[in-house]
Amino acid sequence: MPASGGSADKLGNRYEALWAIDQLLRVADGDAIDLILEPLDPEESCGIEFRVSNTDDTIDYWSVKRQTTKASGWTLAVLAAKDGRGRSILADLLRHVQRNAAMGCVP
Repeated sequence: MPASGGSADKLGNRYEALWAIDQLLRVADGDAIDLILEPLDPEESCGIEFRVSNTDDTIDYWSVKRQTTKASGWTLAVLAAKDGRGRSILADLLRHVQRNAAMGCVP
């Protein structure tokens, strides 16, 4: 049974699904080990849509952004802007890389 919201929501979003399928093809080709949609660990899932474990022992965290209500689109300022909880999209994504040098992020 899928976790509430996360995984089912990700598969329902076509744009995110296309990126996930691209990474699943990498798994099928043997270029990646696995793809996990919104990991269950809250710290690991913070700010990402999915993670990909690569064959070179690195992990890529993906933050897929299709649209925004901001008229200017996804600018660096919008990605770095803090929300009401003091978090930003970019800071959440980069936190994964700061935990371990073998991790990467794909905005």
